[in-house]
Amino acid sequence: MNNSLFAVSQVIKKAGYTLVCASGTDMQQLAEINAACRAAAVPFLAIGSAGCSAFAFVDYLDQEYDEVRVVKEVDKVVNGEKIYKEVESKDKKTLKYVSLLSSLGTSWFHMPPTRLYHVDFAAHLSN
Repeated sequence: MNNSLFAVSQVIKKAGYTLVCASGTDMQQLAEINAACRAAAVPFLAIGSAGCSAFAFVDYLDQEYDEVRVVKEVDKVVNGEKIYKEVESKDKKTLKYVSLLSSLGTSWFHMPPTRLYHVDFAAHLSN
């Protein structure tokens, strides 16, 4: 990490930010701000637009959450009829986000087609 990036990450830490939002700048600066946020362990949001095109990028670092599953199990049988009870199980999960720089270096052409969605806004506007 270079000195200026380290200095920015220290300012972010000392200020006590819980989220840094950036817009109106180029991708290089957004990537540098994101790197400083990562060094300070602060989530980052970047937004931008150019004419009709817009983008949003979110780096929430690593987020831990509980995945809760509820299943019905047979509790007992009364007069030949099954009585069910709900059983809950929790699994700790971690969702890992990537930096802006690493996402820019990813080829979107190799993504599985089920993960990419095309929305035809013109069709929605004509209705």
